[in-house]
Amino acid sequence: MIHLGYGIEFNQPAIVAEALAQTAVHKNEVSVIMLGTESVASSSTGPSPPLIELLTQLRSIESIRDASCWGDGSWIEDVPLTQAPRALWEIAAQWRVQPNELNEKTAEMINVNGFMCGAAQMPPKEYKIDFFLIHNLN
Repeated sequence: MIHLGYGIEFNQPAIVAEALAQTAVHKNEVSVIMLGTESVASSSTGPSPPLIELLTQLRSIESIRDASCWGDGSWIEDVPLTQAPRALWEIAAQWRVQPNELNEKTAEMINVNGFMCGAAQMPPKEYKIDFFLIHNLN
């Protein structure tokens, strides 16, 4: 998704082609969550809760919170995506953005991702932002 977004944003057909090629060969855990989220969200009503509340909901689900994310070391298996898809999509479906809320919701996403990067630190260890957190922040 990141590559596809960059390819489209910067009008780079080769990057778009690479993104589509990656999509063709990767497992479909993400699509299961996306399609499930869309089906639940299409019947959802009411205002979207604050994003930080949705993270709190995720943290309260043991199968998501305690999921290991490493497979046999040769790839990263998205265990939360494969072990708790329904829980993930039911929480994700609560997050909705109306066209008139785009600026506000974008700022909220930036704030929450900044919070996650800061909250992931553990003094007195050296401060670091890993690959996954920096992608969220970017």
